[in-house]
Order: sequence, then structure tokens, then C-alpha cells
Amino acid sequence: MAKQKTHRKNKKSFLRKINTRRNRWIVFVIFVASVICFGIYSIQPEDLGAQLPPPPSDALYKQANQPIEARVQDLISRMTLEEKIGQMSLVDKNSLGKEEDISRYYLGGVLSGAGAKPKTNTPQGWKDMVDGMKDQAMKSRL
Repeated sequence: MAKQKTHRKNKKSFLRKINTRRNRWIVFVIFVASVICFGIYSIQPEDLGAQLPPPPSDALYKQANQPIEARVQDLISRMTLEEKIGQMSLVDKNSLGKEEDISRYYLGGVLSGAGAKPKTNTPQGWKDMVDGMKDQAMKSRL
């Protein structure tokens, strides 16, 4: 019986400490600072690395008559680190926020498995979905 009373007494004194005006003010200040920091962080533009201009139309990697090894080396040398990482990524369709993420993150492949189907699950719906993804992929500077 004595243990229960002690426990209740400790609990009440703890609640009294929290409810003091000074402690409420500290909690309020911490909350406001957290909201401000989150707001500042969330409005910062996302850094996707250096945005380079497109290569010239006569770039070596675009010339079909050149050796494949030379073309591959030329293409890779022109890619940013972000583009290389994106090209090695295979992302599930359902984990894309928007279809525009394909071009935004330079994605190299989109997986459509485990129920990842178009809104209209018909042959035309699949064609439209794939065409939309292809259009996004073609927005690459390379």
C-alpha cells in the first residue's frame, strides 16, 4: 500500500513540474523553433547537382559509325554523378511520387510489378503509361 502512495505522489510532483509556467514556455519555444527550422528546410530547393547544358549534336556518343567503346566512354564522361546514379537505379512504379520524377532524378528504369498497373488496366492504359514514362525519360539532356 505504501508503495502505491509513493508512486502516486511522485507522479503528481512530476506533473506539477511539467505544468509550471516556465516549463510550458520552454516547451513552446522549442516547438516554435522546430516548426521554423522545418519550414526553412522544406522550402529549400532540392540540390540535384550541377545542371549542365546539353552536349553538341555531333557528340561522339551520338555517332553510330564510331566504335561502341569510344561512344560509351564519351557518354559516361559527359554524365554528372547524379545522372550516373539515376541511370543505375531501378525504381518501382508505385514508389514514384509523380511521373516527372523519372526525368527529375534521371531514372534508368521503372519496374512495374507487384500490382503496379496503370489507372486503366487495359492494353491502351499500359501503352499510355509506358508512353508517358518514355516521354519523361526522353527529357534527359543527353
